[in-house]
Amino acid sequence: MKNFTKHAFTALVAVIVFGFMALSLTGCDMNPDDNGGTTHSLDGFWEAQGSHVININGSTGVYTTISPSAVWQSAVSQGFVKAGDQIFRNLTSTGNLTWSGEVRGVTWNPSDPNIATGMTNWSNITITLNANGLTFQDFAPGSTTPIGTWTKRQ
Repeated sequence: MKNFTKHAFTALVAVIVFGFMALSLTGCDMNPDDNGGTTHSLDGFWEAQGSHVININGSTGVYTTISPSAVWQSAVSQGFVKAGDQIFRNLTSTGNLTWSGEVRGVTWNPSDPNIATGMTNWSNITITLNANGLTFQDFAPGSTTPIGTWTKRQ
């Protein structure tokens, strides 16, 4: 009986530990708010279609993969940007599905748009997360045209 109790207790602990691990892996971007609803987080990996992959953690987003486009690869080869550099900073929730912050991008000469000339200064943006928490768009102030659309990597 003593061995049975010991094994049963060990099995119960294993179930609890693995259960918490599964919950943390599947539900990490949704948190209950003070009113019993759900708030979303931008934390995690996001991909712009055929472009950058970024990792947002708290108020900062960094490049993990730089876009394969010619101008961005020019920026990489010239040392203007690399994986690990910030793309977003000062991200602050302004509502359940909105954030404000700053973004930085690449600059180029219009006469040769495939050659990077540097990086922009930090610019204000607004981020709007889709209600399902799986996509977001970032907008310049006062604009209704998104700068980009990002999809959560699962």
